[in-house]
Amino acid sequence: QEAEKFFKEFCNLEPAGAVCHTLMGWLYFQKLQLGLTKNPGNTIVLARKHAEKSIAAGQLANSFALYAMLELFGFLMPLYTLVLKMRSAFYQQTK
Repeated sequence: QEAEKFFKEFCNLEPAGAVCHTLMGWLYFQKLQLGLTKNPGNTIVLARKHAEKSIAAGQLANSFALYAMLELFGFLMPLYTLVLKMRSAFYQQTK
């Protein structure tokens, strides 16, 4: 949460800056990877938005890599959602 707050402030200071949007995009992607989001679909949308802004600002390599990962993640989203549900059910049973 602290990193998200910091990067949001950074993007507010430099709204057209490629670096802040790259960092925000990767932050949202990491939240997806770690299961730290309650709404994965919305988190993908936010990460994609920041990747697109970063690409538009000229930060190409990192942003295209992020965008590609998000496309793959979006494609696999139904499977990912199932895995999260199974993981949650497993942890509930082990308590």
